[in-house]
Amino acid sequence: MAQAYDERRTLISESYGLQVLRFTNQQVLHDFEAVYMEIEALSDVQA
Repeated sequence: MAQAYDERRTLISESYGLQVLRFTNQQVLHDFEAVYMEIEALSDVQA
């Protein structure tokens, strides 16, 4: 059920032209620099 909700929320966000990125809590808490670098790299591509 949660997965279906998440998929619907993603489709709605993408319909507004937003890109959805997902990171696990583990990634954010223990490898924040890599998370940041991925976000930064994608924002540079779209700017």
